[in-house]
Amino acid sequence: MNYCKLIWLIIVLFSCSLFAKAQEYEMPAIQADSLKEADTLPNFIFYTIKDSMPFTPHQLKKGLPVLFISFNTECDHCQKETEAIKNYIDYFSGIQIIMVSRQSRADILKFYKTYQIREYPIIMLQDPNNLLHKIFDFEYIPMLRQYNKKWKRIAAYNEQAPMGTILKNFEAAEKK
Repeated sequence: MNYCKLIWLIIVLFSCSLFAKAQEYEMPAIQADSLKEADTLPNFIFYTIKDSMPFTPHQLKKGLPVLFISFNTECDHCQKETEAIKNYIDYFSGIQIIMVSRQSRADILKFYKTYQIREYPIIMLQDPNNLLHKIFDFEYIPMLRQYNKKWKRIAAYNEQAPMGTILKNFEAAEKK
């Protein structure tokens, strides 16, 4: 009987190590020339969730990179991406993080409170006019776009992306 338990334990440990290795996989960014959207941070008008005030790129700090994320509050991958950003927040110093959802303000506020976003330098916005799909070319969420300090797109993800890869993209863009 102990022999069976040992084999079972080995199988479980092996499976866990394979799963952990799969999580380290660096996801390649979508090639910029394969996207229909602009190569620069697009002009947009979304609304702050705190007071429903209009927010445009003109309110961002010039000369700082941008991480733009479209999310859904009920999406497991979006929730995991949010947790990962929070865990790596110290590495995002000097990077403006914008999270946008087309869901109701109440749903976004609930997400904002649940994930304690107010404690982090993250700009949380609402897209009540459903313009995200007109501005960005994506089918899945979370959708991430990375822009360098000149607001030129350096990477695009139409799904959850590893934080290590995102940070490496910003580091490489800074060296150029």
